[in-house]
Order: sequence, then structure tokens, then C-alpha cells
Amino acid sequence: MNPASTTPLSGGMRARAAGNSTAPSKLLGNWQLHQPLAEGALTKLYTARPLGCPPSWPADYVVKVLRADMRRNPAALMAMRREAEVGRQCSHPNLVPILETHVDSDWPHIVMPRLEGASLAMVIERVGKLV
Repeated sequence: MNPASTTPLSGGMRARAAGNSTAPSKLLGNWQLHQPLAEGALTKLYTARPLGCPPSWPADYVVKVLRADMRRNPAALMAMRREAEVGRQCSHPNLVPILETHVDSDWPHIVMPRLEGASLAMVIERVGKLV
């Protein structure tokens, strides 16, 4: 991608027009962010694909980004650092692996593969308490 074709956003994020889409496609490091998946008290999750992949490739990754209003919050930064540290040290079939961590960047974020399936909340709603 040609950096001249991008529009700067705050904190080092850039946006560029994505084909005929009216919404810009966000770039964060080596990742092109696509659809928002979820938003929590501290973070936003986006589907993503590695920068430079053809648009026809699926967005098979998730980038968890610290929300803009939390980027200077010491407790939020500590929580993301801890999640990244623990995630890098753990390996288990029931845990989503952490592929990259950039918790000390202007836009702290964690990259992981996108997995399909039910959330714990969905399972509990469907089958009841798991005790």
C-alpha cells in the first residue's frame, strides 16, 4: 500500500478508502481492520487481515484495540499488558492464542486468530449453569 494514499488518524492509525465502501478501512501496524466485532469497557475488537493481502482474502484475525478514551488510563494499560503477558505464556486448546502484542504502541492492541463458536455467555444461556 502506498502511504500517500492513506489519511492520518490520531495516534498513528491511518485510514484509506476501501473500494466503493463509504467507510474508510483502518490500518493499524501491519493489519487492515475491517468490521467491528464487539466493544467492551476497555477495548474494541475488529476483524482484520494482514496488510498487503488481497481484498478477496477473508479477515480471519481479530485485533483487540484499547479504546481511545482508555489509552492514557494506567489501569486499562496495565490490564492489557497483563492479558498480553498471560496470553503469550499460555497454550491450551480452549484458549485463543495471542499472535502479536503491541501494548506499548500509540494504539495498544493484541492480535489473535478469529475463531468461530459460541461464547461462554451463549453456552450458559443455552444449557444453564455449568456446575
